[in-house]
Amino acid sequence: MKPTKLASPRGSGWYALYSLLLTLGLPVILLVLFAKKRSRAGVLERLGVRSKNDNFTYGGNPVLWIHAVSMGEAMAIVPLVFRIKQAYPDSRVFVSTITETGRDVVLNQLQGVAEHLYLPLDYVAVINRVLNRIHPHAFMFVDTELWPNLLRTLQRRNIPTMLINGRLSSKSFDGYMKIRPFMRHVIQSISLCAMQSTRDVERMRALGAESERVVMTGSIKCDQELPVPNPQLEKSLGVFVGSARGCDMLVAASTHQGEEDALLTVYKRLLEEFPSLVLLLAPRHLDRVSEVETLIRSHSFVPVRRTLVSDDSKNNVRSMRVLILDTHGELPAVFQFATIVWVGGSWVPVGGHNLMEPAQWGKPVLFGPYMDHVSEMAEMMVASGGGIQVSSLEDMTRNMAGLLRDREQRVRVGDAARQVIKDNQGALDRTVRALHSMLDVSQAHVVI
Repeated sequence: MKPTKLASPRGSGWYALYSLLLTLGLPVILLVLFAKKRSRAGVLERLGVRSKNDNFTYGGNPVLWIHAVSMGEAMAIVPLVFRIKQAYPDSRVFVSTITETGRDVVLNQLQGVAEHLYLPLDYVAVINRVLNRIHPHAFMFVDTELWPNLLRTLQRRNIPTMLINGRLSSKSFDGYMKIRPFMRHVIQSISLCAMQSTRDVERMRALGAESERVVMTGSIKCDQELPVPNPQLEKSLGVFVGSARGCDMLVAASTHQGEEDALLTVYKRLLEEFPSLVLLLAPRHLDRVSEVETLIRSHSFVPVRRTLVSDDSKNNVRSMRVLILDTHGELPAVFQFATIVWVGGSWVPVGGHNLMEPAQWGKPVLFGPYMDHVSEMAEMMVASGGGIQVSSLEDMTRNMAGLLRDREQRVRVGDAARQVIKDNQGALDRTVRALHSMLDVSQAHVVI
C-alpha cells in the first residue's frame, strides 16, 4: 500500500509562529487537561511518553490511524472502522481520541478490531515520537479536527491524510477565513477531504483546498444502525423509565447549560394538560449532573438519576417526574421509550447535535434556532416535515403540546424523520471508496 504523491509543505513562517504560540501556551493546555475530568486521563501519552502497559510494536502490516475527538465522533465511526477493517483485513487499526469517554467507546465497541491511543499534543517532537512508534501508512480524522503540526509532519513523511465526515460550521469557517493565509497551507496538507454537504465542499475550497482533493460523501451518521438488542440493558432502562410506562415521555438529548431551565419551564406548562408526562434530561457533559439536579429542584421537582435506580429498585417509579440520564452510551437506546425528542445544543449557540439517532427510531424531533453544525440535515428534516424548529418558549410549548395531543401527527412526523435518514444513507460506501482511491491498494483485498 503506497501513499499518493503529495505536494511539498509551504508556509514555514506561519508554522513557526503557530508552534511558538503553542509552546507559550503549554502551561495553559496542561492546566485545561488536568482540570477537565473527561480529558485528564492519558496526559503522559498525549506527551508521547510510552506507557508501561502499551504494546505498540511494528509488525510490518499496514497501519491505519483514525482520529475521533470524543464519544460522539467515536460512536459515529464504529461502522466505518469495521468497513475499513473488512476492506484492509491485514491492516492494524488505531483509533485516537481526546477524551476518556471516546476511549471507552473504542475499548468497548471496537475490541479486537482497533487499538486506542490518545491524540498527541500538536508539538512536532511529540508527534514524531508517536509516528516512530506506530508507523502509520495513512491518517484519517473526523469532523474537521485540524491540527496543523500533525498534518504537516504527516505530509513531510509522505503519509496520506483524509478528512472523513468533514464539516465546517459558519463560526469555524469565519474564524479560519480570518487567518486564511495560514489555513490555506494547513488545508492543502490534507490529501483528500470527504465532506458532508455541498456547503462544506464550497467552504473547504474557499479556504484553499484544491478542487480535485475535495469530494462530497454525505454524513456517515445516517448509516448508523439502531442499537443491537440487549435484553439486559433494555430491562435495566425499563426500570429507569418505568414512570413512562403507559405515559408520554419527553426526552431532551445532549442538553447544555441554559437549555434545561427552558425545558423545565415548558415542561411545567405541558403538565397542566398532560399530567402524566415524564421528562428525561440527558446532559451532554456528565460533569454537569449535580448542577442539573439543583436546577430541577429549583423548579420544585425531585430529580431521579439513572445510576441511582437499580434493576430491583423498590422505588415507586410512577412518582418520578424528571429523570436524569447520567451514563455514557445509553442515550441511543433510550430514544425507543420517547414520545417526542428535543435535541440539545440548539437552544443556546452551540450548533446542535445528532438528529439522526432519534429519527432512526421514527420519533418526532424538535430543536432550536442554533443548528449550524448540522444545518443541512436540520433543513432537510424541516422540509420533509420530520423535524420542527422552534424559536421561543411559546413556540416550543405549542408544538410539543400539538404532538402530545395528536398521535397521528406524531406518527406522520416520526415517519418523515426516519425517511430522511433512509434517503441519505450510503456515506459509508462513498467514504470507503474515497479512501481506496487515495491509496495504492494493489496488494490489498478490497471488499466494498
